[in-house]
Amino acid sequence: MIRERFESVDFEDAKKDVIPFITNRDALNGWKRESFIKISERIRTI
Repeated sequence: MIRERFESVDFEDAKKDVIPFITNRDALNGWKRESFIKISERIRTI
């Protein structure tokens, strides 16, 4: 379910949305669909 959600996100638009709230824009360099999907695959429910 979360994978499908990440697949539908426009990450360029998401970056534009958060830029006013961060001081280090370089932190957004890792904001890529593949990165979020890979991280989400490590999430386990208890």
